[in-house]
Amino acid sequence: MIRVSTQRRGEGVNLRVDRFEKSLLNKISSRVVKLSPVDTGAYMDSHTWAGEQGQSSDGRPRGQSRSQFASAAETRLSGQVEGHQPGSDETLSNSAPHAWDVEHQHGYAPYKQTAREFNNFLRGALTRARGGS
Repeated sequence: MIRVSTQRRGEGVNLRVDRFEKSLLNKISSRVVKLSPVDTGAYMDSHTWAGEQGQSSDGRPRGQSRSQFASAAETRLSGQVEGHQPGSDETLSNSAPHAWDVEHQHGYAPYKQTAREFNNFLRGALTRARGGS
């Protein structure tokens, strides 16, 4: 699970910041999708910004096309990001029954890797914005 807080101080809502928020949420979605494995497609089908019910891999054929499921996940997540309200908190999660295993036991850890990469990116961006190197 990745939680993104985009709350701002002050009253003004800046359109450029709103676009940045959606762009950042889409980049996070894309990174999680890129790092996610596909066997039956159930895990990929279960990424959501909207807290929807996850998919089970029970009864699904194995060895499915990664590109097919990745493309569908990107499209679905992008549509969910479009509904993002500026300044709101968002959570990207995966509620597939086997999500914990993918994140913690099988060595993929797409959420942990993405959170670490984006925390480093944002830390660097803040440092540069403040005039640091």
